[in-house]
Amino acid sequence: MNVGEDVATVWLPIAEAAPRLGVTVDGLRSRVRRGLVTPRKGNDGRLLVPVSTDSAATGHDQSMDVV
Repeated sequence: MNVGEDVATVWLPIAEAAPRLGVTVDGLRSRVRRGLVTPRKGNDGRLLVPVSTDSAATGHDQSMDVV
């Protein structure tokens, strides 16, 4: 198990994770490129990002969010 990953973490494709995290697909891809979200490749080759089941991003630095 990786650091920051627990039982309440699911790995979702970017298109499914973005709405749950409250960002656009392009915004989430940008965060992956900048290293703010750490993805991994799924069995089908698509990028997956960690999403907590309580809707908080586990691989996302929320201090970088602009409100």
